[in-house]
This record gives sequence, structure tokens and C-alpha cells, in this order.
Amino acid sequence: MLDHLRISIPFRESCLTRVSDGTAFLNGNISDYGFEMASRHVEVLENGEFKPQDLYSPYDTLPSSFTGLAVKLFHQSNYSDPYVEIKASPAKLLQGHNVYGGESIGNAACEMLGILFQSIPQVAPFLNVDLATVRHLDVTYSSQVQNEKVIPAVIDYLSRIKSGQTKPTKNKKYSTTAYWGGETSRLVQLKCYAKHPEMLVQLEKFKKKAEAGDEQARLIVDTVYTDELLDFARKLMRWEARIKARKLERMGLPVGLLDLIKYQEANPNFLRDLWFQSFNPIFETFKGQAMPYATDNDLHELLKRKLGTITKAGRPSYTRANNAMNFFHLVRDVGLDVVKDRYSSSTYYDNLKHLTDAGLSKAWLENLHAKRKGDIVPLVNFTHVDFAHQFPVGYEPPISQFNLANVLAA
Repeated sequence: MLDHLRISIPFRESCLTRVSDGTAFLNGNISDYGFEMASRHVEVLENGEFKPQDLYSPYDTLPSSFTGLAVKLFHQSNYSDPYVEIKASPAKLLQGHNVYGGESIGNAACEMLGILFQSIPQVAPFLNVDLATVRHLDVTYSSQVQNEKVIPAVIDYLSRIKSGQTKPTKNKKYSTTAYWGGETSRLVQLKCYAKHPEMLVQLEKFKKKAEAGDEQARLIVDTVYTDELLDFARKLMRWEARIKARKLERMGLPVGLLDLIKYQEANPNFLRDLWFQSFNPIFETFKGQAMPYATDNDLHELLKRKLGTITKAGRPSYTRANNAMNFFHLVRDVGLDVVKDRYSSSTYYDNLKHLTDAGLSKAWLENLHAKRKGDIVPLVNFTHVDFAHQFPVGYEPPISQFNLANVLAA
């Protein structure tokens, strides 16, 4: 599912004034293009009058049939020409929720641009949609669990998993979400979270707005958040990948909006492939996570068989196996991160490789210290994403109310 889309639309050259270094400034005032103005500070003149300084356009929300479209005009920048940015969850715009939804970038862009030009028609002639770019897109798929009560344990397990440069990011605000990649990442941000708790929070917000007289919120409460929808979301674990423009460029993919729409039309599984590649480093750590032993003695014997050597005198030597076993005990006692600080880099990775070669996955070792003996989450079962059952039987993604050709002609 295309879960979120962020688009930048530059102004036409005729709207700009360029200086010698190539920097461009937007002609006229922000309000000339239909946007509200705000001031970062106000200067008090000698005559006592107030003069606004450092004017800018704040983020605004344009209404749709359901949720809003975020929009902002960037009238000056050291890194790009002036542009208008729009961002939203296409599914929420089109149907009021994003438990499931469509994958078409073209359909999403059509709805978003249509809402922009319908709400602020005076800006339409000044924007060059042909040069619009995708700043980021979120691709989300869900896995299902048999019992939603296990989801917090799985999320807790996931929150300690890392692979190479893909490391967990702590966020104490949401206990039902595991993050990988910081907010400042310029390439990819990943997260896995429980959908049902998130929906309950959103539903409560809409109920409060409805009680205050917001008719649109009342419509959403009455028609969108049905018992069937809430029940469908109850056992969902969501795997969300935010792919940014720089990552698309590194992969040789277009970032131009129209080019990306054409690319997806020629490659229907584009979003799915992008999602797989983004989560692959995480999923790779799950391989072989099952314990290949019942007791410590079993593991020690396994290590002795794999790591034992014969000395020049013809005697068996189990030094490497013993070292690996001691390493395992320390990991279990204090955790993998603490152990890494106590060992030299080469010794740490040598011992870690000995354990993974013996069948212990890195994901399992990363969680070993936090788990009780015998308390093992069969993680592979929870990470299976069935693409054939991402939405209820008979569901068809809604089509934009706007015509793309008409939007582009605006």
C-alpha cells in the first residue's frame, strides 16, 4: 500500500527573480498566490507602529471529504527554487483510513493535486507540475497474528534488532512501535507497529471533535471506523518503509513525479520490490533463529564439533569452542551491546560468527539477555506478509475524483 506521499511542485520560471549566484526569489507576496502569511518576529518602529519581519507561509491543511492535505509554500531557500509542498496519506484522503489501500502513485497524486488546485485555484497557473518531484513515499504492508496479545512482546523483541547500518531507534513515546533509522536519515526509515492501538487513539480524537460539533469528524466516526474495520486491524502488525528521494536516486529510479508514475505503470510490483529491499536487512537477521540445542551442554558440544582442532601433538583442542561458550554466557548475562564494549572488535566479531555459524541468529542473540529461559518468540511466524490478504475480500481501492489530465492542464 502507498501509505504516504510527499510532493514538491516548483514555481514556473516566469514567477521568479534570479540573482547572480543563481538563487531564485518568488516575485510578489506570498498572499498573491493564495497562501496565508505569518511573521517570525515583529519590529517596533520609532512611531510605535509594528512591522512584521521575516514573513513566511506556515503549514496549512486543505480539507477533503475525509482527512486533510498538508500544504506549505516555500518562497525562499538556499538549496532549491521556490516551491509548494503537499503531503498526505492517499488512503486517508480517499477513504478516511489507511488500514489498507491502493498502490497507485498516479491516483494518489491526482487526488492531492486536485485538492490543492481546487482549494487554492490562484496558485495553479504559476506551478510547473511537469517538474514536480517526489520527496518521499511510504510503503506499508501488514502481517497478521493469531492473538493480538503477543504483539507487544514481538515489538519489544524487534526494538533490539539491528543489522549492519540498520539500527534500532529508541522512541519512548510509542511502546507499540519499533523503529530503525533515525528521523534525520536521508535514505530510508523503517518501523513496525501495532495498527489497532493507533486506530483507537485516532478514533478517540475524532469522537472529541464530533462532540464539539465537527460534522466531518462525526461522519468519519459513523461511517469509517466501523466494527468490521476495527476488527480487521486488531491483529495487524504493520511494516512501514519510508523511502526518500536520495534513496530512489541511488537505486537509479526516477524522482520526477510524472516519470515515477510512468515507471510504476511499466513495473506494477514496483512498491512491493522497494519495500522488500528496504526491509531485507532486518528480515535477514531472522534466519535460523530457532535454538539448535536444549541445554548449555548441548550447545557446548555443538561448538566443540564445529570449532574443535587437532594440535601438532595429535590431541583435540577446544579452546575456540570454550571461548565461544564463555562469550555466549556473557551475552546471556549482560547483553550483546555490553559485551561488544568489553571485547576488541576482532575478538567480538570472531566469537559472534562462531555462534551464528552454530545456528544462533543474531536477532535471537540480541534479545537473549532480555528473555527468560525458554521464552522464545517465534519471530519468523510474525513477519510473514501475505500479499494476497492485505485487505478484505471484495475491496477495491477508491479512484480519485479528479482527472489527471485536467489536473496537469491546470
